[in-house]
Amino acid sequence: MLQLLLIAAALAVDSFAVAVALGLRRDAPRGSVLRVALVFAACQAALAALGVAGGALALRWIGAFDHWIAAAVLAAFGLRTAWKAWREPLEQAPTPSLRMLVLLGLATSIDAWAVGFGTALLGVDRLAFVAAVGATTAFACVLGGSAARAIGARVTRATGVLGGLVLVALAVALVLEHRARGI
Repeated sequence: MLQLLLIAAALAVDSFAVAVALGLRRDAPRGSVLRVALVFAACQAALAALGVAGGALALRWIGAFDHWIAAAVLAAFGLRTAWKAWREPLEQAPTPSLRMLVLLGLATSIDAWAVGFGTALLGVDRLAFVAAVGATTAFACVLGGSAARAIGARVTRATGVLGGLVLVALAVALVLEHRARGI
């Protein structure tokens, strides 16, 4: 269960960062934090579900080396998340339309699809994974958007790097676990 929550939290980092960026606007509409949270959570959960479905189908063909694929996916997206958070400056974003929020939500959810694919290969409870991803993303967006005035760009960058490193650590733990079992 802890592994599931850590994966969900790492996936929510991009959404958290965008929610913070959107929350930093002084002219943001009153309900914008909840709107961002709901749209991003729906996108994350939907793409995670698609990834899990694809991973479950692929398990028949790649069962002997599935843990290596899952570890590679987690590590790759973890490194990408950490690298992007470290290298890209936080920008002031305009107040987005619903269409733009959905596009932002999908853009920050691509990793949920890939990680969903990888977690399906690990045998994680599919419904629990999708629910954890959606709920964690909603919570992270509400937290980030609500606290945006108190959180500076350095903390947001550090959070992105930390989220990426959590995925990398999970990948390393997965490989070590399978190596210890001789798989």
